[in-house]
Amino acid sequence: MAAAACYRPAAAYAQTGGDWYELVALGGSLVALSVGDVVGNGPRAAAVMGQLRSALASNLLDGHGPAAALERLDAFAARTDGAAGTTCACLTLDWETGELRWALAGHPPPLVIDAGAARLLSGGGRVLGGPDRSSYREWSAPLSPGASVLLYTDGLIERRDEVIDEGLQRLCEAAARLAAVAPEPLVGAITDTLLDGGQIDDVALLAVRLLPPPLHRRRAADTSVLQQLRADVADWSALTGLSPELHQDLALGLGEAVANSVEHAYSQRPGNVTYSVTRSAAGKLDVLVRDDGTWRPEPTDNGHRGRGLAIIKAMSEDHAIDHDELGTTIRFRLAEDPDQPGRSAQAPSGAMQPATVSVTESATGAVIISVVGDLDLDTIDDTGPAVLRAVEASGAKEFVVDLGGLGYLSSCGIALLLDAAALAKTRDTALIVRVSTKSAPLRILEMAGLTDASTGFLTIETVSAF
Repeated sequence: MAAAACYRPAAAYAQTGGDWYELVALGGSLVALSVGDVVGNGPRAAAVMGQLRSALASNLLDGHGPAAALERLDAFAARTDGAAGTTCACLTLDWETGELRWALAGHPPPLVIDAGAARLLSGGGRVLGGPDRSSYREWSAPLSPGASVLLYTDGLIERRDEVIDEGLQRLCEAAARLAAVAPEPLVGAITDTLLDGGQIDDVALLAVRLLPPPLHRRRAADTSVLQQLRADVADWSALTGLSPELHQDLALGLGEAVANSVEHAYSQRPGNVTYSVTRSAAGKLDVLVRDDGTWRPEPTDNGHRGRGLAIIKAMSEDHAIDHDELGTTIRFRLAEDPDQPGRSAQAPSGAMQPATVSVTESATGAVIISVVGDLDLDTIDDTGPAVLRAVEASGAKEFVVDLGGLGYLSSCGIALLLDAAALAKTRDTALIVRVSTKSAPLRILEMAGLTDASTGFLTIETVSAF
């Protein structure tokens, strides 16, 4: 599971108040989540909040479920000055089974965000510390991998001169639009959206996402596996809530590692390749690709080929390649790049698009070679010759390879661009590669070092994507 939280005081100078959030590991795969709101604000409310928060955590750690924990917290609140009227939402989540259990003490209902929709959990119960001694009721429901639970205090949704249902509706609408977003950006986007007009009360917010199990596949090591891989990554990334940037790097890096096995491991026989992706508690991705074929050392002169492993090294924070008589294992770790926030608005699609090449001439006489679809080992044999023929057959003084319609570019596509540039150079012509900003093809061009103007024989021209 992944989680994020925030606390926003109503007063700019205040550091704390009567609102709280809590995430407690209960052992095994079980965690407890809670938010609460003590009546009032300032140091006195904060002191009461601290007592109630600690008492609730103690109840849960003693093995009590949400309803039983609130029963005991209610008895504690009745004996604590300033605790009467406190509201609380208490939940437990088993991340292995997906079972979600909850009970409420006068608190706004938690929100579940799943499959592009947002729904409020049912249930209710009296506030803590009051004269009513009726029992709290506990509810349960299964949570699907990829779903998120959002707990919040009423300062997020309540407004003067407005019924609370209007605030709940705003929250549901905003959350539904953000269903695919991971907890940390979800918390930021929800608070920015709902508090855009300011706030009159403290706000505590906790978001937890149930992650899918690690991605693990064993497939035949032929070129068709690359299409299957991108579909696997697209589905898993969506459930995990990866950012477009991290999804893009995962698809590129994993694709290069698997392509290495497909192209080099099995020269004399068919074989298989295994790949897995695991998300760490810190949000990093540990990637492993394994084959049981033969390691082929890189030749002294490899021309424009052999950039795949270098690209993996450039995009990962840690990497290793081990090979022996039993096969080859490639490991690397990917993480968000804090220096490039919002780098890529687009991520590789899981749907395979057949690569096509079309050739036109611009008004200035430049030959435009447009490549559309996915360019990898499975499509390079048809696409590559078509691009090179277009350069060789024309006497134009400028060639533009337009990648604006390209969804995926692998290192074999990089080799093709370099071959085309070398061919154009022998004909004393210029080669420009036109690529969309924030796209997967631009990312791999950057990793391959081709966006550096010092390359000389090849110019990369970026255009805005619409």
